[in-house]
This record gives sequence, C-alpha cells and structure tokens, in this order.
Amino acid sequence: MTMPGAGIPDQAPIRVIDGPKDLATLRRRVRAMLTDTPEAQVIDALLVSNELATIAWLQAGQPFMVRLISPDGHTLRTEVETASFPTTDLGRAGELLDKVARAWGIERRECVTLWADVTVVQGAHPREAAPPRPRAAAPPSPS
Repeated sequence: MTMPGAGIPDQAPIRVIDGPKDLATLRRRVRAMLTDTPEAQVIDALLVSNELATIAWLQAGQPFMVRLISPDGHTLRTEVETASFPTTDLGRAGELLDKVARAWGIERRECVTLWADVTVVQGAHPREAAPPRPRAAAPPSPS
C-alpha cells in the first residue's frame, strides 16, 4: 500500500524467527522502499531499522514482528513488536537512536513496541551512484 501522495509503500510485516536471515530481509525491504531517497537517509533508515530489530533479537529471545510504515510520506517508521522486552535502558543503542532517529520510544501494552522514526525525502536527490569504471580499450581486431 502506498500512502497518498507519499510514494513510500508500506510493507507487509516481517516475522523475525531466524535473526541473521530475517534481519537481512529487513534491510533489503528498507532499501527497496527508499529507491529514490538520498543515500545518507537510506543509510540512517537501514541503521535504525537494523538496530531496533537486533535489540529485540538479543533482548526478547523469541520471535517478533517488524513493521515498516510511512505515516506522512517524509518519515520511515520502524516498529518492532514483541511479547516481552526486559529493559528500558538501551545503553549504546539508545545513544545511537538519539543521534540518528528523529524520534523513538518504547510502548508497553498487551505487547511491547520499540519504534523509531527516520526522516526520508524521496525524489529530493537521485541516489548517488558510484562512478563508472573505466573500460580497458579493446585491442584492434585483425582484419
């Protein structure tokens, strides 16, 4: 589903059962959502999404769900939902989220949701591509 006028499609939830494999899927989904976003913002979104999921993987010790949504077209929100989360002190991970995410928090209801917002502006600048590699000149063909 794409948010009206936003251009950033929401993604189906990702169920994380096998940490490394499923976290790689999460990173691919984030990158796919942000195809026309400046690379620095893509990196921030990847860092924040991966950090939240890694925290849940290490702390919860059980499968959990990750949702990637765009509430306004200029924000990528990562929500990690787990049955339990033993701590509110995230240590260095909290420091990283303070520096990179626009906002983040932990909500405790029937389940625990760890969330963070990253600013993304699609279409602002084309993604910077690496310069093309020079090609070696082909030897002249014998005629």
